[in-house]
Amino acid sequence: MKIIKKLSLLSIMLLALITNTSAQEALSIGTDFGKGLDSSGEAIYAGNSYASLGYHSFIDIVPTVSSLESDIKQYNTSKNTSGAFFFHGHGAKEYIGWDYLGKGNNYSTGFIQDGVGTITNYKKISSLNLNKTKIGIFMGCNTAQTTNNISKYAQTKGVKVTTGWVYEIIEGETDKWNEAFFSKLKSGKTFRDSYKYANSLSYTHNENMKTHRVYGDATVKGTATTTNAAAANVLYENMDIDNRKKLTISIKNKNDIKTLITQNIKNNFDENFNENDYEMEVSESPDGTIYDFNYMLDGAKTEHGYTALVENNTIELYDNMDDFKNKIISNYRTEYSKTNATDLDNTKVINEYAEEILKKYKEQYKDYVVSLHSTKKTYDDNEKRIVLNLYIKVTHKETGATSIYREIL
Repeated sequence: MKIIKKLSLLSIMLLALITNTSAQEALSIGTDFGKGLDSSGEAIYAGNSYASLGYHSFIDIVPTVSSLESDIKQYNTSKNTSGAFFFHGHGAKEYIGWDYLGKGNNYSTGFIQDGVGTITNYKKISSLNLNKTKIGIFMGCNTAQTTNNISKYAQTKGVKVTTGWVYEIIEGETDKWNEAFFSKLKSGKTFRDSYKYANSLSYTHNENMKTHRVYGDATVKGTATTTNAAAANVLYENMDIDNRKKLTISIKNKNDIKTLITQNIKNNFDENFNENDYEMEVSESPDGTIYDFNYMLDGAKTEHGYTALVENNTIELYDNMDDFKNKIISNYRTEYSKTNATDLDNTKVINEYAEEILKKYKEQYKDYVVSLHSTKKTYDDNEKRIVLNLYIKVTHKETGATSIYREIL
């Protein structure tokens, strides 16, 4: 979320410039959960994106029981079938919620799917005018898990198109997906084109980020229907530029798609491509299958590699290396020797660090179950070094809503 938080001041200024007073409302909610997990910047970014698309956009980054009631009242003033919302919070298949700085009480609030019981301080998702909503985004862990989930429910009750995530999504990668998605939506692309672009990028947890479900009509565009949003979109006309190398491949034999992909990488992108230098992930997207090959650097996974979107009889292959091997590795080799790299493989150091971190989380989040989700070594583009990531799973005791926090060693 670091990228979007840096943009937040500019975004707020932009929002003031282009928000209009149409009756088409857009609601974006996120918050700072504490311990580095902060979706408020993404809510601001989404809110500004909706404003550029012609909505009367309002944003709640410190949601409480009372502010959520006000949000609902404001949202329901929409008089046309073109409202939109973006919710990024703790997620479960039937809930999405927020808890500012882990304070609990009135700060612990959210939306619950109708018909699954009641949760203190949570509102039914049907309290929003879903039949007057065009786009609904439920960015949270497990919000599209199983066939009965809050994302699907909202669409069946009137939202034209919704999306939610099947697995636990990782802090630090959602901002990249959102920025990519909204950059396309703002430039006039359809909902489907926008999420396909986001899915064509490389992440260190590709399967978690790209396995989302889409319900409803993905051909809709984000633009509010009765505004001068087209004029506002001039501000974003250059955001549709994609300078990556791309290749479209026809599939003649579906029995060995992986080989077809790797052969085309070698023939068209990198003649020295060696599959053993990459970690492969396979994800199920809303439209087909995604193959990701992420470059491994001294046992650490990078965000650089190749992504193949496989749909019907066609492969769209993207070069996401960004010249990583030439631009980064030589400098990394010099700098990495100065760090205490051996700690990243020292089980005793890792266990002691994890124990210390878990203790702090348990002290702060009294209403949650805290556990170590996983560990992974990655090359951090911001830190410009290999880091060991400790992913901390924090699950609300009452709702089961979950978030994954990230600590680095």
